[in-house]
Amino acid sequence: MMEPDIETVISLSPDIVFHSNTEIHRRIGERLRGVGAESLIVETKNIDDIYSAIDRISEAAGVSQRGKQLKAQIRKNLSELRRLSSGANPPKTLVVIQREPIIAAGKGTYIDSLLKIVGAENAAEQTGYPKYNAESLVVMNPDIIIETDVKTQGFKRLKEQNYYSRWKTSAAEAGNIYQMNADVVSRLGPRIVKAAKLLQAAVQQSGEEKKLAGD
Repeated sequence: MMEPDIETVISLSPDIVFHSNTEIHRRIGERLRGVGAESLIVETKNIDDIYSAIDRISEAAGVSQRGKQLKAQIRKNLSELRRLSSGANPPKTLVVIQREPIIAAGKGTYIDSLLKIVGAENAAEQTGYPKYNAESLVVMNPDIIIETDVKTQGFKRLKEQNYYSRWKTSAAEAGNIYQMNADVVSRLGPRIVKAAKLLQAAVQQSGEEKKLAGD
């Protein structure tokens, strides 16, 4: 993804190639146009970008009506998830996208928007993707910690002896530490509804356990 093999791409004889707006991808786009392939930039940094990307891709592929249907379905499902999650006490939730150093999804990111939709508060107060150490994790004291991992299908609870339980946080003490599929949660695209449902499941599960504990 970051540095694709241009010769392999050309060997596939594509009619259209969609790529991001990075310098490497722009150079690849210029090369592809030189061999007769259409090159289109598609950026997805926030939720609104998804709808623009679907328009661009579906129109280029000649299936604009399918694109409109997909956009309508995504909007409907996210609206319903927001409605079901409203009114709850928002748990402080930290979504970790990399360990050592810990890098989390901060304010203004796509994941931050998803947390709001499912009724959670982002524990990371900095914007973008800040780095954290053990001390800052303790001070932050999230109620839920979610780690993205490409090997995990769906989402699962991590055991008490896992990486994060070394530090005393509400999440570790309650066992509210989860792993979720990184390809679904961390990559912004048409699977956004599935990503939101995974996050919502973790928030709801932690909330049910608090009720059982008498909180």
